[in-house]
Amino acid sequence: MKSNKNNLALSFFMSLVIGFAAIAVLDQTVPTSRAAEKSNKKKNNKKNTKKKKNLRFHKDWRNVADPLTVAAYDGDLRTVVALLKKKKNPNVKLNAKFGDAERLKGLVGGTPMLFAAWQGHDKVIYYLTKYKADVNATDVHKRTPLHWAAMNGRHKAVTALIKAGAKLDAKDKDGKRPVDLTVDDRVEAMLKKAMSE
Repeated sequence: MKSNKNNLALSFFMSLVIGFAAIAVLDQTVPTSRAAEKSNKKKNNKKNTKKKKNLRFHKDWRNVADPLTVAAYDGDLRTVVALLKKKKNPNVKLNAKFGDAERLKGLVGGTPMLFAAWQGHDKVIYYLTKYKADVNATDVHKRTPLHWAAMNGRHKAVTALIKAGAKLDAKDKDGKRPVDLTVDDRVEAMLKKAMSE
């Protein structure tokens, strides 16, 4: 009697598994209706519109920035070196106003060094310093590249900037030093160690 119940339960369970597998297969192979296709198309268009707005914002920023600044931001070492060899000013400042782009307004006055530090591109920082880029240049908030690297937890960039002679005690408009702005324990320890030496 017990084995009949076990066999019945096992049969029922197996039929459920097979049924769900069949539904999954059919779901993948059955063509969708036109209404469903239109609905999916609208959803995709909404997603693409959001992406386009972000891309437009990014393209607007890139359109007003110097090519060296864009290459430093991207970590495009080949382009950075090529532009520096062509005597491109390594201390060019971002001067454009961004309109409604509040997030990037604070970067006005930023140099390629600041953008490389912000993104953590230590090799770009090395080449910029090799071509006499100012490691302590400030943006409109008086933040240095070290401030930006510290705020964003960019360990390698912080190391490269310290080696390049960045001022550890530089203060921004609010009187904050890079060590005051970091939220990364490792960066904080690096800065404190460098300050104590």
